[in-house]
Amino acid sequence: MKNKSFSLWLRAGLVLSLAFGLVLTSVGSAQAADINGSGTVAKGETINDDLLLGGNTVTMDGTVNGMLLAGGNTVTIDGTVNGDAILAGKTIVISQSAVIDGNLFAAGSTIEVMGKITGSIASGSGSLSLAPGASVGRNIYYGGYNLDTQKETTIGKDLFFGGYQVILNGQIGQDVHLAGGAAEINGSIGRNAILDISAPEQQNYTPMFMPQQQLPPAIPSGLRISKDAQIGGKLIYTSSVNQNSAVQAVPAGGIVYQTPVPQQNQSPQNRPLQQRSPILGWLISQVRELISLLILGALALWLLPSIFERTVAMARTKVGESAGYGFVTLVVGYAGAFIVFIAILVISILLGIFTLGGLGWTFFGVTGSALGLALAIFTLLVTYGSKLIVAYLVGSWIVNSLFPQATHVPVWSMLLGVAVYVFLSSIPVLGFLIAFVVIIIGLGAIWLTFRSQKTPLTPASPVSPSNPAAPVDVTPA
Repeated sequence: MKNKSFSLWLRAGLVLSLAFGLVLTSVGSAQAADINGSGTVAKGETINDDLLLGGNTVTMDGTVNGMLLAGGNTVTIDGTVNGDAILAGKTIVISQSAVIDGNLFAAGSTIEVMGKITGSIASGSGSLSLAPGASVGRNIYYGGYNLDTQKETTIGKDLFFGGYQVILNGQIGQDVHLAGGAAEINGSIGRNAILDISAPEQQNYTPMFMPQQQLPPAIPSGLRISKDAQIGGKLIYTSSVNQNSAVQAVPAGGIVYQTPVPQQNQSPQNRPLQQRSPILGWLISQVRELISLLILGALALWLLPSIFERTVAMARTKVGESAGYGFVTLVVGYAGAFIVFIAILVISILLGIFTLGGLGWTFFGVTGSALGLALAIFTLLVTYGSKLIVAYLVGSWIVNSLFPQATHVPVWSMLLGVAVYVFLSSIPVLGFLIAFVVIIIGLGAIWLTFRSQKTPLTPASPVSPSNPAAPVDVTPA
């Protein structure tokens, strides 16, 4: 289940990144995606493309044959979305007539689902409610103050919840994973209910976050399972006190009660392997980095051989210049990302103030996702790409010096260079300095290669692992 959860959130990030790409390409071509600033798709209207919909009040009453990205103060879906829907707003409503043939990613204050969603819901909000007749084909991943599923609602597979209170009156096909303060279960759970629940308190909980919002009243903390509830597997709950008396139904697999285990009281046998043996933990860490670098190095040699070898040549011929540019790129990259984020936040707030309402949400979601994607790619280059450049350069030099007649030089150069780097970088204190120097040289070489990408290599000076000393014309255009 963890893999499925990770896969869904990863897809959410990819979808948002794709949406930003569609926005950019739509400037030059109206065929890339439709952008509707009026906030309305009328009944009977069909959009045969991905759609970006924004406005203070957003209503989608037609059909979208693609992905829907919508933001506003109030977002209402009455029509059909044949794809994923990414929604942001203070109030989000999926009406009884709505059909989302895909996943729903939603963020806001209150979210009400009354229609049909064939995929999963991934959401964060003050409250998420499933009204009678609502159905979710796969899973719900929810974090927030309140989640309630009313009678005649169905969740095809699993429910994952983290927050304060959950009230389950509908049908859940498989498992419930819950960590919260209060839980009331009156409906049916097909398999196991795995709960981490607070103890009953004398006074009611008062939500302190999300002020000035119409949130459902707080229910008393603790666990309550009515006699009408059905649990097809085990009820496994963790709490500081035994709450079996609040369980009136009889789970088919029985009840398992367990108390929290303080971290400091764990026996050596129950501690993670790295804590039991620091040396073994260190070795595992080095092996992980070795494998990661080798996998990415193999992909670089396979998919980007020309660019990779050109960058290695740049690092070899301009070591000092690469180090200088690498240091500047490292500082400017992360500092610039922070400044851009602040600018995006300020612009989003201004768009919201000047009567544009939901356009601020849309702008923040799209540009923030693009910034996140760019920062992730930059971090990947810093963490792995820069190291692979220098490691391959060192490995090529070693292989050609010791084994001038060796075959399959690129493979051996990458393997040997990465092994040498991982070993040297693991040395206390000195390893940190080595890693830093490697990063700035590799990163600077990447920047110089990018800057000179319009200057082709001269035919007389090929870059080759078997001839690492060959002069190469890499002067920027």
